[in-house]
Amino acid sequence: MKKLTLLLGGLITTSAFSQLSYPVPMEVIVANGGTFEFTQPYSDHATVGSYDIQSGIYTSFDTIYVEAVQDISVIHSNNGVGTAIYVAAQDSIVMYDGLYQRQNIVPFSGIRSIRAFYDENVVVAGKWFGSGDYVGVYDLNLNHQFSITDADVPYTVYDAQVIGDSLYVAYNLPSTVDACPPYGCFGDSLGMIGVISLNSQSYVRIVNLGIAGRGVRSLHQNGSGILTAACEGSGDIIEYTPSTGLMNVIDVKLTKTMNELNFFGAFAYIDSAGVMVDNFSTTNNTGIAHLNPNAAAYDFEGNNLYYTETDFASYGRLFQMNTSNTITDSVDVGISPDAIAVRYDIVGSTADNEIDARLYPNPSNGRVIIESQRIKAIEVLSSIGQLVENHTNISADRFNLDLPKGLFFIRIKTELGESTRKVIIR
Repeated sequence: MKKLTLLLGGLITTSAFSQLSYPVPMEVIVANGGTFEFTQPYSDHATVGSYDIQSGIYTSFDTIYVEAVQDISVIHSNNGVGTAIYVAAQDSIVMYDGLYQRQNIVPFSGIRSIRAFYDENVVVAGKWFGSGDYVGVYDLNLNHQFSITDADVPYTVYDAQVIGDSLYVAYNLPSTVDACPPYGCFGDSLGMIGVISLNSQSYVRIVNLGIAGRGVRSLHQNGSGILTAACEGSGDIIEYTPSTGLMNVIDVKLTKTMNELNFFGAFAYIDSAGVMVDNFSTTNNTGIAHLNPNAAAYDFEGNNLYYTETDFASYGRLFQMNTSNTITDSVDVGISPDAIAVRYDIVGSTADNEIDARLYPNPSNGRVIIESQRIKAIEVLSSIGQLVENHTNISADRFNLDLPKGLFFIRIKTELGESTRKVIIR
């Protein structure tokens, strides 16, 4: 259930690194729409918070002065380096870094979905209703690249995926029969995938999923070039191979989709038997089949299901359920927790020799001094892990950096090994 209200003011998955080792679940990001209010003045607004999976503590870290949230997408850190959180909040996209500080806010009218792709440096926003741009494409820092209008994609965009240089967006054609006249309740009739070229920044074609694709809500890709569409209206899963155009329809009777992470090569959904994962095998979270979660996300590494409940007026709660069908934790979050996502740290092998290095002052007003034996090179990475400065052929025991305000990761490379340190510039 979403709030049909207007923006009050001017506010407005994906692996973070290509070389992966194993993911460690760190937190669940929760976006709460707040109390359902029909008229102004509004007394409650959207909030964003983090549930720490290790400690079981939930902390709210921001209030957004809007009346609804729609979606979340996260970029996962690599050995603690680089994190970004994107929240679709009513008429805007809000970006946070790993310290939960706002990095950018950009407008996107009537937003419904948000998806970030690190390797492609792409963030895709999908529109819910209205006219104008139904797909907005940005870089990871939310600099606008191009848009696709309602002339090509005319209905609600629920999800997006990138395969090669093609962007795929999921939407539905509505039926012509009003299910609750005279209010205009039109159900989904045909599932569609719009294909967009990232190279030419243009709309290419439609993939018609037909009746089997009715109610398509999420898109997934397994790394081998196969796009999987999960369809709540028909209960089917459709495997589509872009290179051949072939489709394989699988009747699984799903009832709720969950937008999950590409680097697992898997996805999860809910059907009448519980939570199903990857090759349509149950994880035994059968208790969820008897509930109606407001939002849900699956932790593939910890094998836990996270879901929320709310009455949209007085409470919101996040639950953790294991594969033994046991609720192992529950915490109060904000009212109307409409979007959640699991964030991981991708833990891989660091340098063979972790060196001793000194970096000071930290925090700093701009000048940072680095001391270590026989420094060869220094890389400066942004808060989301992108290279912003690269200093080579140093051959010294001391090096100075002058940086603008923000959060950075400094990768120090010497003849003895390397080390990465975080620094805050005020």
